[in-house]
Amino acid sequence: KSLAVLEQLNAFTKPEPLLQKAFRMPVQDIYKFSENNDDRRIVAGTIESGSVKIGDEVIFLPSQKESIIKNIEEFNVPQRTEARTPYASAVTLSKQIYIKPGEIMCIKDEALPLIASRFIVNLFWLGRSPMIKGKNYKLKLASTRVTAELAEIINVLDASELSSEGNKQQFDRHDVGECIIETSKPI
Repeated sequence: KSLAVLEQLNAFTKPEPLLQKAFRMPVQDIYKFSENNDDRRIVAGTIESGSVKIGDEVIFLPSQKESIIKNIEEFNVPQRTEARTPYASAVTLSKQIYIKPGEIMCIKDEALPLIASRFIVNLFWLGRSPMIKGKNYKLKLASTRVTAELAEIINVLDASELSSEGNKQQFDRHDVGECIIETSKPI
């Protein structure tokens, strides 16, 4: 049996470095300047994976708005042509578009994340009050905040007793389970 465990351990692979993954930057804020005829709109956030360079075509999700990176904006450093994970960064766009904090900036030609308002999740509930089916909760994903509802409970496991409970209508503290969450808007 130890050989099987050793084979399993040897089968593990290192995760792909974040720099090699598709570009993702959750938008934290948009800054508008107006002093001295400066009409820049600077999109700021922390790059979670990948890199972006001047001239890259980008798309913002879930709004689907598109533009091209005009400049990488940084304070008190030499001008750069590329920004990469894991650094906080800011960019200006060649076409002014109106987006909101919480959108995810991606490179248009790379694999894009899925957008949905209903999805299956595995959940470990730590709240003192139970998570009740049909009740609204606040969900945070990167810099997005949205109202979410526990739409359906698929399976619940009581982590303290390791017992499965079928047909349960809520998650109690320390319950683990699979459920369907529905958000008020696509994320």
